Amino acid sequence: MKWITQAIGSHLKQLGAILALPFLDKKGASLSQRIARWSLHFVCVVGIVLGLAYLNIKLHLDALLLTPIPAMRQYWLPAVFLQVYALSWIAWWMFRLSSSQQPAAAYPAIFRAWNRALASLENAQIDPTNTPLFLVIGKPQGGTANFLNAGQVERAIACTSPDSEMPVQIYAGREAIYVCCEETSLLGRQADLIAQSQQETNIGSLSALRGRTAVRPTEPVCPAEFEATGSEGLSIAAVGADPVESSRTPPALPNGSLPQGAGPSLLEMQQPLPAGSQDRMQALTTLQTHLDLLGDPAPADGPTNATSASPSPTYQPALKQRLRLLQDAQEIQETNAQLKYLCSLIKQARYPYCPINGIVTLIPLAATETSAVANHAGMLIEYDLQAITDSLQIRAPRVAVICDIQNEEGGLDVLDRFPEQQRHRRLGVKFPCVPSCNASDMDRMISDGIKWLCQRMVPPLINRLFQTERSNGTSQDAASSCNRRLYHFMYSIHQRSGNLERLIRRAFLGNQQPGELLRGCYLAATGRDTVSEQGFAAGIVSQLMDMQNDVQWTDEALLHDRDCRRWSILGYVSVSMVACIAILLILL
Repeated sequence: MKWITQAIGSHLKQLGAILALPFLDKKGASLSQRIARWSLHFVCVVGIVLGLAYLNIKLHLDALLLTPIPAMRQYWLPAVFLQVYALSWIAWWMFRLSSSQQPAAAYPAIFRAWNRALASLENAQIDPTNTPLFLVIGKPQGGTANFLNAGQVERAIACTSPDSEMPVQIYAGREAIYVCCEETSLLGRQADLIAQSQQETNIGSLSALRGRTAVRPTEPVCPAEFEATGSEGLSIAAVGADPVESSRTPPALPNGSLPQGAGPSLLEMQQPLPAGSQDRMQALTTLQTHLDLLGDPAPADGPTNATSASPSPTYQPALKQRLRLLQDAQEIQETNAQLKYLCSLIKQARYPYCPINGIVTLIPLAATETSAVANHAGMLIEYDLQAITDSLQIRAPRVAVICDIQNEEGGLDVLDRFPEQQRHRRLGVKFPCVPSCNASDMDRMISDGIKWLCQRMVPPLINRLFQTERSNGTSQDAASSCNRRLYHFMYSIHQRSGNLERLIRRAFLGNQQPGELLRGCYLAATGRDTVSEQGFAAGIVSQLMDMQNDVQWTDEALLHDRDCRRWSILGYVSVSMVACIAILLILL
């Protein structure tokens, strides 16, 4: 007798497993597997209904049941089973709607930081569903807070994790909410590696500088007669060569002139200078003539541009460290999982509205140092953007911000000599919202835009900042030293054009990346000091507010919405049919 009960129990377990197949259906299953599961489930349900109908007739239950509807006595057992079956599906759907898609304990630090932010938003009476929300990936050297300070962002609340890791930072005001992913994005991890490698590089940079023989600080970049103009001209001497790349500073020829065919003509881009003394105008005109020769010198003995020059031995360990993250597949997978989990929390809090209104990528200027580092950073940004798109199922406008320009030699002088009112504007190129029919032209448009920014926008602006000792009352040595640093900054941005273009194209035009979502590429100073180390970020924030409505759902989201509508219509029709049948049975 025992083996009979065991056999019956095992068969009932198998039958229950078959009935539970739709509830245990996984997203990773193929289409053929899903069809097989549903077919087997349907066959089992039909078999159970027919079996119960046979038992209802065989056991003569119609004679035992006292129901007001005589027709229901013959199908009592099948009707009870179908009711239990329908209630099971309703309970399952209600459980799916009320439960979270991600377990709260998956990443406790992120979960606690997000809940703390929601509580702070509620206390400040800021509705997260109606307030524009921007996702910020990456960070400057001093942290994302410096960028928001430079952008003059109103921050009614600032929610950061109290521990040392700080995986998520949320800054919110009446106008917008900024969710900063410093530790939950690959670009943020890469920024930490770049900052750490820069510290290691600076230790040996002094000895590397002294060992350089290509260019000395005493060797003039401009001709000797230009330096000898005295008080009526400018003395521009070449700075020491960068220990990272030997081509960062243009080498001087034996006669003191620059190589021929060295870059775009600045005379074509020259803008009217402010009214000043005739001596200053003459000096700037002479300087303009020599700056026309800036570019990528390519001597016959070998290439010297930034993309092909080999790093110095001092820089090789730091270069390996900057390229380490892409080789760690486990860290990439873990960071992407954290970012997707954060996006799922944002999606639940913003339901049923769009999860985000835009994405800001904060890219350190040091990420454009070499072509290898630029490609590396571009791929990491692509992974971050793909993870955000897959999780949120939305295509939001994106802005690329090249941060920490104040750390480049001459960057502080640019901020110091730039008019204060002009420092609140954008410094970069804005891309239009291109329709899908012109998406094929995005590659060329972005390439031309980056070249225009680095080669035709920045040089004329810096050229207007050159001064003589007569213009501001400073000594000739101080003016020459400052002009030399400005010259180095201008040439550095010009040389980074190719690497920056490579980074932007790899990040925003990579595999399955909609390039038309890139709305701009800008330079920004994001230091700690709000007076002397910050600039050109306020205009970027204002542009974010202007493009907050340029969002669209992905094809997967639209397909899911159509499926939900189809099932809703089917449910309404089924309920209506059941109600009609019940009414007819009662009337009969």
